[in-house]
Amino acid sequence: MENALKIYDEGFRPSSGGMLGPGVYLSRSKEKASRYPDCAGGEQLAILKVKVQVGKVKRINYQDHPLQKTWYRQGYDTAWVPPNCGM
Repeated sequence: MENALKIYDEGFRPSSGGMLGPGVYLSRSKEKASRYPDCAGGEQLAILKVKVQVGKVKRINYQDHPLQKTWYRQGYDTAWVPPNCGM
């Protein structure tokens, strides 16, 4: 909850890395979002509902896709991993 309130006040802080490189990671699935963080330690949790303008989207649908971590350098605004693609 503390982090959710901080995001509300200050905005998202992009990660320095991850499965798709640096950025802000979101999910359409409330169920998936509810699993983060997996070690809350009894803290009150929150799920933020956001509206996103995705811009130019690159579909990354398999592990080791050539643009998996560099899509943003190729003029894309968003990388999208479709559900059930094995990643």
